[in-house]
Amino acid sequence: MTTQQEQMSKCVVLCQEHFGGAWNKVLGGMIDATVKPLSGGLSNYLYIASLPDNLQLEGKEPRKVLLRFYGTAQGDHTTILKDSLVFALLADRGLGPKFYGCFAGGRFEEYIPTTSLKTHELAYPTHMMKIANAMANFHLLDMPLCKEPNYLSVKITKSRKEVDKHMQALRQKPLWKDITSLNLDFDKELQWLIKVFSNSGSSVRFCHNDVQEGNILRGSEAGELLLIDFEYAAYNYRAFDVANHFLEWCYCYDISEPPYFTQKLENYPKMDQQKVFFHHYLEACGVEPTEAEIQKLYLETQLFILGPHFVWAFWSLGSAITSDMNFGYLEYALVRLKAYQEQKEFLQKAYPFLLQTDKHMKDGEI
Repeated sequence: MTTQQEQMSKCVVLCQEHFGGAWNKVLGGMIDATVKPLSGGLSNYLYIASLPDNLQLEGKEPRKVLLRFYGTAQGDHTTILKDSLVFALLADRGLGPKFYGCFAGGRFEEYIPTTSLKTHELAYPTHMMKIANAMANFHLLDMPLCKEPNYLSVKITKSRKEVDKHMQALRQKPLWKDITSLNLDFDKELQWLIKVFSNSGSSVRFCHNDVQEGNILRGSEAGELLLIDFEYAAYNYRAFDVANHFLEWCYCYDISEPPYFTQKLENYPKMDQQKVFFHHYLEACGVEPTEAEIQKLYLETQLFILGPHFVWAFWSLGSAITSDMNFGYLEYALVRLKAYQEQKEFLQKAYPFLLQTDKHMKDGEI
């Protein structure tokens, strides 16, 4: 296993090979480059490499750069390629950090000297408005990718392969019995979800699919918010993106003790908060935020709460054996599956018409 110091030394070598210029002066100890590790979430390892401020640059080489090393939970080569393509296209459109290039196992990105939001800050009124606007702008993009809303089936199928591959190891985990005791037929649930979602009437957009606090940066301009990390970006139902973001109000990952997260479902946005978000989102999409449009998006979102719970539960099961990140993957899968069941039961009582598999969504009252 590569040590932290070895990885940091590798960062300098990669910068020398890719950028040249002043970075080559690090060779032989002529100057010192600074390398600092950053928290990379649950899929990647991040490092900042920088040259001294008093060192004159020789060309267009960056003085400071972010190196992203893909973790084992990132996925196969196709997923990594798509992620880099999306990142480069969004950078070219000024919607994300600059793309400096790739290396084996990762890529170079512009380092933006800012911080990401904290979970509780998602509920700030000004942040709600700006996140709604940012999501709408994302949804309005036309990207050269598959436009079929197959995100759910692709993610689940991929994770299912990992689960099946490591089933023997999973069965030896104490929490596996708790997961199987939920009596969920995962294949039937997936097929049912696909049918229900396809008949929901929710429009298909280019979605971020992971708008959580760690992927929202405070921009360089006062009050600006910037979406980052596009590894899960794909065409999907708009309500999945909205529901996933709302659910992230309930999960905090900035926890230093096992299982390295907390779940507080009571933090899900209240009705008045949802309406404010919907209003700004629809307005930014060029849709008049009438009561009827807000109600439609509310109902869509209630249905699509099922999606993120199911996707992230399976992602967590698939990562439980393969990932080397410090995270309680099985604990996370368990709470997400329980929340999935609870939401399904709620919908069966409150909005049963949303769960039909042969009709489009009917009007209902909030």
